Amino acid sequence: IDNHGTTLPMAFLARMVTATGDPAYRAAFDRGLAYLLEAQYPNGGWPQFYPLRGGYYDHITFNDDAMTRVLTLIRDVAAGEGPYGFADARQRRDADAAVTRGVEVILRTQIVQGGVPTGWCAQYDERTLSPAWARRYEPPSLSGSETVGVVRFLMSLDSPSPSVVAAVDGAVAWLQRVALDDVELER
Repeated sequence: IDNHGTTLPMAFLARMVTATGDPAYRAAFDRGLAYLLEAQYPNGGWPQFYPLRGGYYDHITFNDDAMTRVLTLIRDVAAGEGPYGFADARQRRDADAAVTRGVEVILRTQIVQGGVPTGWCAQYDERTLSPAWARRYEPPSLSGSETVGVVRFLMSLDSPSPSVVAAVDGAVAWLQRVALDDVELER
C-alpha cells in the first residue's frame, strides 16, 4: 500500500467502472478490494506489503499516509460515495467493518505522554502495537507528518465518537505545542 500502491489504481478502476460499466474493470476493482480486506490485520492495521514478507514491511504503516489512504478508499466504498456506488451490499458491509477496525487501531496506537494524547509514529509492530523501527533512518518516533494525515482522516469521519474527537483534539494540541516558530525550510 506504500506510495499509493493499490489505492490509486483502485480509484481509477472505480471511475472506469462508473464511466463504462465494463465488467473487466469491475472484476479488477473487486479483486483489489478483496486484497485490501484480506491484508488487514485482525487488530485493524495494514502492513506496508501483502503477502507478508518479513521485516519492517509487516509493520502497521502510517508512513506516507499509507494506511489512511486505504481507510479513505474503503470508507468511501462502505458509504457507496462517488465512483464507488456500484459496490454491492456485502462489499459495503465488509468495508465498513474494516474501517471500524482501522479506527480502533488508530485510537490504540496514539502515543500518550503524561496522560495526554499526542501524535502517531510512522509504523508500529503488528503484534504489540508498539512504535517500531523501519529502515535505519526511520526510528520509532512521533511524526508530525503522519499525525497530520491521521488527524485529517479522523476529521473526515461522519459522526465521530467522543474517543475520536478526543484523539483529534489531543493531536492538534500536541502539534501546536511542538511547532517550530521562526524556522524556514530552504531547498
